Amino acid sequence: MFSLLPIATLGYGVGIILADQALVDIALARVIATFGLLAGLCSRRRPGLHAAAAVVLIGACGVLALAGARERAARVPLAQPREALVEGTVCALRGTGAALAFDLCACRAVGPAADPVPPRLRVFESLDSEPTAALLQLRNGQRIRTRLRLTPIRAGANPGSRSRQNAYARRGIGALASLRDPAMLVRLETPVGIWKSAAGEVRGVVESWRRSIGERLSRHGAGGRLIRALALGDRSTLARINGDAFARVGIGHLLAVSGLHLALVAGLAFGTVRRVCLRSARLSAHRDPREIALLAAFAIALLYAGMSGWGIPVRRALLFLGVVCLSVASRRTVRGGQLLSLAALPLLIAEPHALFEMGAQLSFVASAGLLLARRPARVESSAFASLIRTSATAIAATAPWVAWHGGSVGVWGVAANLIAVPWVGFVMLPASLLAACLAALPEMTVATAIIGFAAQLGALTLDCVVAVATRLPASPTGGAPAWVVLLGAGMLSLLALRARSTATRVLLSIAGSALLSLAPAREIAPLPPRVVSFDVGQGDATVVEGRSGALLIDGGRAFGDSLDMGRRVVVPGLAALGIEALDLVIASHADLDHRGGLETVLRRVPVRVLWLPRGSLEEPGFRRLLEIANERGVTVVERGAGDPPTRFGDLRVVPIWPPRDNAPIGRNDSSLVVRVEVFEAGEVLESVLLPGDLGAVAERRLIELDVELRSTILKVGHHGSRGSSTGEFLAVVRPEIALVSAPCFGRGGLPSASSMQRLRESSAEVWWTGSSGAVIVGLTTRSRTRTVTGWHQNVQCWKH
Repeated sequence: MFSLLPIATLGYGVGIILADQALVDIALARVIATFGLLAGLCSRRRPGLHAAAAVVLIGACGVLALAGARERAARVPLAQPREALVEGTVCALRGTGAALAFDLCACRAVGPAADPVPPRLRVFESLDSEPTAALLQLRNGQRIRTRLRLTPIRAGANPGSRSRQNAYARRGIGALASLRDPAMLVRLETPVGIWKSAAGEVRGVVESWRRSIGERLSRHGAGGRLIRALALGDRSTLARINGDAFARVGIGHLLAVSGLHLALVAGLAFGTVRRVCLRSARLSAHRDPREIALLAAFAIALLYAGMSGWGIPVRRALLFLGVVCLSVASRRTVRGGQLLSLAALPLLIAEPHALFEMGAQLSFVASAGLLLARRPARVESSAFASLIRTSATAIAATAPWVAWHGGSVGVWGVAANLIAVPWVGFVMLPASLLAACLAALPEMTVATAIIGFAAQLGALTLDCVVAVATRLPASPTGGAPAWVVLLGAGMLSLLALRARSTATRVLLSIAGSALLSLAPAREIAPLPPRVVSFDVGQGDATVVEGRSGALLIDGGRAFGDSLDMGRRVVVPGLAALGIEALDLVIASHADLDHRGGLETVLRRVPVRVLWLPRGSLEEPGFRRLLEIANERGVTVVERGAGDPPTRFGDLRVVPIWPPRDNAPIGRNDSSLVVRVEVFEAGEVLESVLLPGDLGAVAERRLIELDVELRSTILKVGHHGSRGSSTGEFLAVVRPEIALVSAPCFGRGGLPSASSMQRLRESSAEVWWTGSSGAVIVGLTTRSRTRTVTGWHQNVQCWKH
């Protein structure tokens, strides 16, 4: 039976892939399953045919598992946003500190003439404002009724950002939703069985227990909040700057409780219990100390999994550990492929979508790498050296996979992991677990002192990570290397996994990571010089990239950690475009939908100069941006009409607004307006006008300044609002391409019908990010003509 497990798991996985690619539908899968079942019943005397029939049947089950979820997601198509009163059962609850996300299953619309809704919805709600009690008390299994705003799920809209459309469909999620009013959420009384009731009570007690422990740990400052993250898996109170520092150094995964943490806890428990058993002659005589230690390790890992929130990565690692324990207890040797299959097959049966998720892939790739590299070292090493070897093995196995997903693989990240993983494994994690256990006990002087000492270790760790992060160049994510680079890195990884010497393995891991980090991202056409208008919803973020210069104008909106377009779109987009540094960043004005994402950009991407509108250095909205610029050594200057043009490589930036006079104007009309000229061989071939949020009055005054406004490309002002892009202004600019940055289904009605009509009447070719995703304009050169492409095919948005 065990010999067929890897083949059966492979067959189930192939069935899932066939269903995902729509190569086999549900009807055909049922026919195949029936054929496999009949063939198996008729071939009992032929083991080979019997096994093949079983694999075919299992593969058909894989097709049915994922195809069923995709069919449920597409059962009620949603063409445009609408509101509905919905009843549903909370079936997956996720909290991220500043936001709450949960899935509603078995959904139905309430009302006599209500339109049907998709059977499963993903609901997002911000917790930045004071949340209601009903929202905070949501639990899995609860039946609720609330009014939701349903939104269609769109394809990926930007370079460097992976599409979530398929990910949602694989889970059976048919639409996204937000609460129309959190106060309208009502919990319904539903009859539950005794076991479900008991499970709900246990979950409630555990959550209350975790919350009280976390609050007590957080009272010890930043170090206590780090302990809370490591021991309880709760990062909601950890400062964003600390999380960014961990990510910059390349050890951000240590903050998220995962299989690594569970393995470290289980390893510590196994080693401790085994040493105790070896010291006891009575225990050693009656039972194998390894069996006792392994069972104790599983029990402690199970307790840690529950205390850390029972996350999906932890459950996967616990399943893997359980298979190992059963193998030892039954005294049956389980080979590497069988071990992986025993852990993977139940997971894929319960969660077929996990086959496509980066976390699940990395956990099994790392496990496979550790099994493949399981060869004795030339010299017996200490536990510390063994952990170094294990860390290098995991890095070598997962680095190509991370790069393929567009993740960051920095050389310093390898070195940082070789230091940080042992530090966390031997010091911080045991100290955090001890502090969390003591925090569960009544207040005692000794316990408080120990927690305080652990918190000081945590604070020291944070200070060191932040200090290192500030001195390292950023390593933005989003750009996957070329296939030949991935293949080369994969070969280095295989050599590292087969190396006997720990030093050789570490060096090969570093070499593979260096190849991935130094390799350029895959080219995105059209190539520079180009203009890229990112799809950031209600906001602006535009890149003008020459052959030797790169500028970013605005960075989209940001609301705390729950919605940061700089983190989600702009930084990955820059990496995917191959932009490693920016010569100039312009914040057109202090509105949040323009400058919000720039804070993350300045933290993660090297920037030479930051331009602000004239007279805005004292603007409260720019205070945090200026602090970050000062920390990162970015030069900050004010610009406006009359200031000289500045050359950045083959790009020349001409500031033309706001004026020097102190006449009172609103924030929108004080936007920093620039005209970017693209040079080749000393000649201006293209020009781009970026007017920020200028309105009609300011446009008229700008025309009166008698400056050069004629531009081939216009980034339409104020997202195409009714009060901007007047006919007089368009007649002076005479754009050939007009780029509108506005959401597909924005609540503010942008872009307005009148503005879009004026743009079309001006004979400009109009591109709308909400409809086309990111718009990339390949600028005219001596060797090519201008080309314009959208990141995806046009979708139907609001009719204007």
